[in-house]
Amino acid sequence: MKENSISLSGKQVDFAGTVKQTFSFLIQDYGMECTAERKNSFIKVCYASKDVFLYVHFDTYSYELGLEVGLLSVGSKESCFYSLAEVLEVVLGKDHEYTTFCQSSTKDGVEEYIKHFSEIVKNHYEPALQNRKDFFECLALAKSASAELSMRNLRLQDVRKEAAEAWDNKDYSRLVELYEPIRSELTNAELKKLDYALKQKQL
Repeated sequence: MKENSISLSGKQVDFAGTVKQTFSFLIQDYGMECTAERKNSFIKVCYASKDVFLYVHFDTYSYELGLEVGLLSVGSKESCFYSLAEVLEVVLGKDHEYTTFCQSSTKDGVEEYIKHFSEIVKNHYEPALQNRKDFFECLALAKSASAELSMRNLRLQDVRKEAAEAWDNKDYSRLVELYEPIRSELTNAELKKLDYALKQKQL
């Protein structure tokens, strides 16, 4: 069995070979070079030009397939990369209909997702493959905004957990301290608790 082949449901899949055949246009149209590597359960087929890299990968443990693109920094090292979901959100907006979480444990499913990736790259990745500065700036801004939102949501979860404990302990002063800074984020039920806690503080 080839190094970058895998066995799925009793069928052999030449993952690297299938990717190379399906994505041959990256070499023909964009002059990219292709390499493939395998580390434990992770198989990755890499394409790179002077400035841009793109890779397609498959994890034989989770059966997840992924597609990433990014810029090469000094020394041909991969810098920040952007997932399929991140690229499509910038290109098409959040309401696009493409599948971005791809997972399959069958030969047909894996090959179908590889084709799925290829069509998306052909139709929507030209700005990235041409190393358009404005496009990568948009990707960077979107990624940063998404990270900030995730961090904010995590902080809100922590505040809500602590506020729930304060409510159970009838520690209304603490609940007010926690809820006031995030008043605009509170649900109707939480606003009622805040109102009640404020009244209790005045007694």
